[in-house]
Amino acid sequence: MNIINAKKRVKTMGIVAAVIMGIQLLFLLAMVTLGQAFLPGLDLWSIVDVFIGCALVIWLLVKKSRTAAVGLLVLYIIAQLMMVFTVQNSTIGFWIGRLTMVAIILTIYGRGVQGAFAYHRLKKQEEEQKASERVAY
Repeated sequence: MNIINAKKRVKTMGIVAAVIMGIQLLFLLAMVTLGQAFLPGLDLWSIVDVFIGCALVIWLLVKKSRTAAVGLLVLYIIAQLMMVFTVQNSTIGFWIGRLTMVAIILTIYGRGVQGAFAYHRLKKQEEEQKASERVAY
């Protein structure tokens, strides 16, 4: 993997995470304005989840942070586990669709985490190479 591919993977993860946070924020705003919970697992405490997620997305996109990438992955896994335990009486079609979506997003997030680690490793190698070239002259 080169540094350009690593940046692309991190950017893709950041965009997908931003879209997920935006959708969750829209649902939360709709829930607050309607005054009722229409989706299981979403309540006003989910706003904290959205703010943490948005901070991690910004950190990921600006700094290509490994910590932010892993944090977003862990946050997504925790959210999905909580959703599994709160959803009741759903059909097989729901679970097939849900597991497909989760698999796709986990793949994107996993590649993003890999890209963040590769980006910093390649950037460090590049800086060391430039430093050794300066010393050689």
